[in-house]
Amino acid sequence: MRVARLRRALTFYAQFVFAVLVPAGKVGSFDGEVTALFEGVRAKVNAVLGQQFNFKSLPEEKLIVRGKKVIAAGPTISICASDCVLTEALKGDAGIAKLNMAYERADKLLEKQKLQWKKKGGEGGVLLLSAQVAGGLARVPDLVAQLQSGGDDAKAEAAAALQSLAISADNKVAIAKVEGALAALVALLGKGSAVGKADAAGALLNLAGNADNRVAIAKVKGALAALVALLREGNAVGKGKAAGALRNLAVNADNKVAIVKVKGALAGLVALLREGSALGKENAAGALSSLAINADNQAAIAKVEGALAALVALLGKGSALGKEDAAAALRNLAINADNEVAIAKEKGALAGLVALLSKGSVLGKEAAAGALFNLAINADNKVAIVKVKGALAALVALLREGSAVGKELAAAALRNLSVNADNKVAIAKEKGALAGLVALLSKGSVLGKANAAGAVKSLSRNKETKDSLLQFGCPASALV
Repeated sequence: MRVARLRRALTFYAQFVFAVLVPAGKVGSFDGEVTALFEGVRAKVNAVLGQQFNFKSLPEEKLIVRGKKVIAAGPTISICASDCVLTEALKGDAGIAKLNMAYERADKLLEKQKLQWKKKGGEGGVLLLSAQVAGGLARVPDLVAQLQSGGDDAKAEAAAALQSLAISADNKVAIAKVEGALAALVALLGKGSAVGKADAAGALLNLAGNADNRVAIAKVKGALAALVALLREGNAVGKGKAAGALRNLAVNADNKVAIVKVKGALAGLVALLREGSALGKENAAGALSSLAINADNQAAIAKVEGALAALVALLGKGSALGKEDAAAALRNLAINADNEVAIAKEKGALAGLVALLSKGSVLGKEAAAGALFNLAINADNKVAIVKVKGALAALVALLREGSAVGKELAAAALRNLSVNADNKVAIAKEKGALAGLVALLSKGSVLGKANAAGAVKSLSRNKETKDSLLQFGCPASALV
């Protein structure tokens, strides 16, 4: 929302942010109520402003602004409500960035609409971005034509509009079906202004949230190469959005292979991981995580100079989402036997995973437990992990109080660690470990029960531990 007031022939702006909480699944159905709410706010604020400022009482010379005479009786405000959905994932630097994007979308729309309001007397009004987006699909053919033949500013404006429209799941499908839309966005990636390239990448990022679009975008000639070029040579915003687009595209199995074949793709992601913005680092780590599901890519990523070190650095000092993505990437890379060794040798890797395991978000804890589970397949790592201060305590805490997936992975990690004879004793001595495994054995998910059963059976090879398990109510049939 912007408030303008006249003083010494200058215009000043005050900016405010409001949050309107709408029940999940009801976004868009409350447009009338939200509009009425803000119309009420606008009317009351305008009434107060009118009492405090009366332009007609000002001297003639003070009514000249930028060479034009002010014809309004007094100041007025206008409001544009964006469509940002508040979730747990919006915490931290990434959350601030997403909220800022929502504000910028609303602010741009408001600036355009103010020109129309001025023509009608300058009274201002209320806009809802969701309503503008809902009716915006009819503009897509014109926007595509603008992308194809407009000037740099016009192309950037069209890409920004498509980026906003493509937030909606239905719109992702509709836009991709418009002839020439994807090709025009890809062309802008290569030849547009810095802003145009970034918004084109943002549009492709949003469109690639759809499974069919991931295939279609990758088939556009030069699409992956253009994204990689922007990843390496664009401005900070462009690099972050290019990494985000590659991240979404890499969900597709064929794209995992195709992206890595583009010269400079992996090196570009690793460079962004080291030197990018918070959002850029998150998207780079997320892209590497998706790419690392492919076995050949696991080896290729680890061979990129500084890749593992950059992931470990993000694991320690990144945003909450960055830490989650870094741990997920390390988890996937650790499926490779050689990487199990290399990751564990990376300074701070095991300690970083344990720290995330104890203090991270729900997804962060799950990813860290998954990484430790994979790393613990290696015999030397079994010893090294248990030596990290707080490792067993953090796994046991997740086993007892974590999400269903967290409990499954904690039990799996303990199962792998328990193959080592000394670890059998250490795990049994950890407060709550045996009781937690027995509880999961009876009340966990199918996978949780299976992992707990494996851990219990392995631990029961120690006579004292076996007796303790029986005391905690473990069925004798589950023991060796």
